[in-house]
Amino acid sequence: MSTRAVLILTILFLASGCHLAQVEHAESTAPFGSSTRLAVDQQILNPMPAGTEPVRGMDGKYAQTVMEKYQKGPSSQPQKSSNKESLVDVIVGGK
Repeated sequence: MSTRAVLILTILFLASGCHLAQVEHAESTAPFGSSTRLAVDQQILNPMPAGTEPVRGMDGKYAQTVMEKYQKGPSSQPQKSSNKESLVDVIVGGK
């Protein structure tokens, strides 16, 4: 066999193994919905609440006010700047 044939066979042999040297690329972001699945799994593993303090802001009076505002819908007249409720007033239950 000539050196030329050996050189060509060596190149072909090395080229056939190039796919072994390729780098595998993984996704750089978590799959869609993974945070929700993680939260559900954590609640299954440890169903106890994080603290002992009662939850604020979802009492019956607040929930009723929210439902009434939702059913009434948005007002057709723009409110004056002095009449606007702050976010804290809405969450706490108004003035």
